[in-house]
Amino acid sequence: MVGCLKASSPPPPPRERENPPVPGIHLRGLSVTIARAPALGFTLLHSQQEGCTPTEKETGYPRTPPALQERPQGHTDLARASSRQEYKEYVDGKFHRYDDRSQECVEAGRENPEAARTCQGTVPYQEEHHQKPLWYLTRTTATILLIQGIFITLFTYYVRYGELADASHEGNNVHPILGGNYSEENPGTLLHHQLLNIEIIVFVGMGMRLAFLREYSYSSMGWSLLLSSITLQWSILCGGFLQGQEFIYIDIYSLLRGCMASVSVGVAHGAVMGLASPIQLIVLTLSHVPIYTLSNHLASSHLLAVDRGGCVTVHMFGALFGVSACRALRGHWSLSSTRLTSSTTTQVTACIGTVVVVVYLGEVWSVSTVGDDHHRALINTLLATLASLTLAFPASSLAHTRRKFSLSDVQCGVVGGAVAISAVADMMIEAYGALLLGATVSATCILTRRWLAPVLRRRAGVEDTAGVGVSHGVAGVMGGLAGVVMAAVASDTGSYGYSVYVIFPGMSPRRNSEAHLEVMSYLPVLEGPGRTASQQAAYQLAALLALILIALLGGALTGLALRLPVCERLTQDDLYNDASYWQLPQPSPGSCHAHTHASTHAQKLTPSPQLK
Repeated sequence: MVGCLKASSPPPPPRERENPPVPGIHLRGLSVTIARAPALGFTLLHSQQEGCTPTEKETGYPRTPPALQERPQGHTDLARASSRQEYKEYVDGKFHRYDDRSQECVEAGRENPEAARTCQGTVPYQEEHHQKPLWYLTRTTATILLIQGIFITLFTYYVRYGELADASHEGNNVHPILGGNYSEENPGTLLHHQLLNIEIIVFVGMGMRLAFLREYSYSSMGWSLLLSSITLQWSILCGGFLQGQEFIYIDIYSLLRGCMASVSVGVAHGAVMGLASPIQLIVLTLSHVPIYTLSNHLASSHLLAVDRGGCVTVHMFGALFGVSACRALRGHWSLSSTRLTSSTTTQVTACIGTVVVVVYLGEVWSVSTVGDDHHRALINTLLATLASLTLAFPASSLAHTRRKFSLSDVQCGVVGGAVAISAVADMMIEAYGALLLGATVSATCILTRRWLAPVLRRRAGVEDTAGVGVSHGVAGVMGGLAGVVMAAVASDTGSYGYSVYVIFPGMSPRRNSEAHLEVMSYLPVLEGPGRTASQQAAYQLAALLALILIALLGGALTGLALRLPVCERLTQDDLYNDASYWQLPQPSPGSCHAHTHASTHAQKLTPSPQLK
């Protein structure tokens, strides 16, 4: 019941209603009183929601919520079945919060606000807009300030500009004719567009894509921005410490790697969204980044696995890490919340964020590809995205008994196709292969989301608020397997030629060998371990399995750490709730969104045939 309905004629005098009917329904924030009418079936007498301040003249009722009136023995508040009840009283133009108290306390408080403060059994009220002193800091604010202070200290002692960004470097102080650096060849000039586009994914796309819940859109976008800023700084430090040098030399490549770590953290955030407090999300980020950095270094530097777009190392790792952490974090609260709903506006916002992520995701692999590899990657990526988008509609229709489309299914399918193709974007998969991969992954993700994910939620307690375990996890595994197949069929005599040693560095001949000298006479390539195609495929599979294991184990340990009391766990009322940490827009004083008064003079509910 929405809106404000007024009686067409004045209601009966309040004196005729000295004993108001016993409330039959009381939900949190909405009080409904239903009384039996002899001639009609039921008549709606009174309904009031918090936030509305009707006068007695409008309603004919005292301003005491029905929940505070006498309740029959055994009556249970359906929304707050606990030993302590809290209600709000509108006194002197402001809302005040009280604990359970007698009817006499309520009546006294209405006439004299001071009496409400001292009435036996009443806790002194707290105003809704109570101002804290300037020195007061919440635990979340103090944690953020502490972390940023530590980052500033570490950057002061350990971080320096790289030689191509240092004005004091010799190459930047000499003309190119005399041996200096060419400004046109500076990586900052060549890659600044790629950096800006990846930042759009991190700071715009990832947050908007998670803003699909009606009562959690502020937190989805806000925490995404906070975690991205922390991740970028922490990733630069972790990557520099891994190199083991005296100082950390920062350049545009460090920023690009930090952005990729932010994407991985954003994916993990989608799994625990609404279930973790800000402090828990910060702890999750601080744990995720070093584990991500080590696993990425293991896959790319030691196993020499090829994952040009971060399909396995970024998307799949982040999804499995987040799902595992969410499973370990799950505690005593019930996850069946009425706040798990979306609206048209939030769904459209999430769809726009998904489009931003998909369109700009190609910038990830464009940093490390040139020439024909870059050209081929552009073609394969667009073809796979088109096929995944097309197949998302029939797959969504088949997943529902009413055979209608779901916008969330379409988003899941197109993201899955874009993630999977990023693993093999620069490989010779041919145009039909890109279409087939995108369509297959899209349909698989949607059907898995509709049929398999609910089973895992019920049987294994695997929660995934944003469905990243499917759109990024399942798609990442399928993309990684596609990379294994492509490595198994790669050779320098087939469709690749000598370019196979550029795409798969692990297959490059050993240094100073006859094969290496022969290849170097046609194409300059780096020396490698000289693996065969089957060996390279085995290493690709080993990297995939290793990252799955590391993500699940690391996420589980992190989730257990998040259950510690110091991490400020959420209560049942704080789940998926923006109001716990954000200042939300308030309705205008003259508007009433949920106060309804109806009686036999105003509104009559049509009785069912059984009541006649």
